[in-house]
Amino acid sequence: MVKFAGLIVVCSLAIGCASTGENSASSSSLAGNPNSNVSEADKRVCKNESVVGSRLPVRTCLTQAQWDRRAEESRKMTEKMSRGGVHMNPDGG
Repeated sequence: MVKFAGLIVVCSLAIGCASTGENSASSSSLAGNPNSNVSEADKRVCKNESVVGSRLPVRTCLTQAQWDRRAEESRKMTEKMSRGGVHMNPDGG
């Protein structure tokens, strides 16, 4: 069960790392004008996340839409794994 939870965390971090580069331009424009009209989905939310094998949490900042997408992808991966749909290739591919 611990390995399964660790796999979920690793998958979530991998998904989050792949999607963090999308808003580099918009985050700089938000920093310049704090009173701009930004929708709820475009506001940046920062969370401290636990990393397997480390005592130090990692601070991750994403928009609410990115957090929602990340949670949905994690949920789908969990469902797929629980149905036995994920198979690891022993050759590493």
